[in-house]
Amino acid sequence: DAEAVKLAEAALDHHPQSAACQNNAGIARLTAGDVAGARKALLKAIELDPSRPGPYYNLTILEKYYALDDAAAARWFAKYHTLSNDDPDGIGATLDATESRNLAEGNKP
Repeated sequence: DAEAVKLAEAALDHHPQSAACQNNAGIARLTAGDVAGARKALLKAIELDPSRPGPYYNLTILEKYYALDDAAAARWFAKYHTLSNDDPDGIGATLDATESRNLAEGNKP
């Protein structure tokens, strides 16, 4: 994980305005356990190129599985879904199930 972060940071040094490099740095930081750093990089990727779906999907994963915030994950997934219908990890079904359970229990999603 540390090596992946080092490689992603090196790519950012060469291409600081690359949304793809920011996204990759976000993924590397997330897998290394740096949730705040990952969020910052993924948000920067969106700022640089909001038409790329990857950072939105990765923020969905970050919020769902690392920050444990299903509502935030659902919001990021909704934004992702406006750009892509792919769901390689099946996270959309997980969010739908969570949202349905919350509604059944009388909670807001």
